[in-house]
Amino acid sequence: MRRIRWAALGIGLLTGTLIAGRLAYASDTVSFNVPSVSGECPVSWTKTGVTFQATVPGRTPSSFTLEGGTGTVDVAGDPIALALDPAKLSDAVALTVNLTSGFTLSDGKGNVVELSGGQAKAPTGGLTYLVRHPADPSGVRMAALDYPLPAKLNPMLVSTLPVELTMDATTDLTITPEFAKVLNDAFGTGSASGGQTFGSCTGHAATA
Repeated sequence: MRRIRWAALGIGLLTGTLIAGRLAYASDTVSFNVPSVSGECPVSWTKTGVTFQATVPGRTPSSFTLEGGTGTVDVAGDPIALALDPAKLSDAVALTVNLTSGFTLSDGKGNVVELSGGQAKAPTGGLTYLVRHPADPSGVRMAALDYPLPAKLNPMLVSTLPVELTMDATTDLTITPEFAKVLNDAFGTGSASGGQTFGSCTGHAATA
């Protein structure tokens, strides 16, 4: 009889913990840490005489990686309940990632455009970078690259206790008008235009 009482007590405590956790997620926006991000971005934009160099090279000379990124995932509501409807979970998730990787573009005349300290926001927000270029060597943060909105993060609930989420996304990248001006000023008129394809990205993020 004592064993049965202890077993019942254990089940009751576990149930209470689960219920308390669900109540905590009932209506608030909940944030989860993203300790690491992985992915790769092949670059298709080219300009005669301009060389691309990734801070952290990808599998090809014309790609850069997303390795070393960290961030947060905000979920508007109860992720466990939302997971029952993938579309609702997707609409409720917002991802912010700080990236350690970047790249430089340079030509034979000594003009250099360097992108570092990237930050990506999805499903909306694009990619901002600290952009150093001949007209502003100290650099200015700007929205440099964009993607079709809203980005599809394809979130999945992989654990309920504790709650853990994964996100996998593939998207095209386009050049913003601000970054196009930087490229045109550095490498000549006609080098780039706002909305022009720059490449694509495939990324994976997981909470912990």
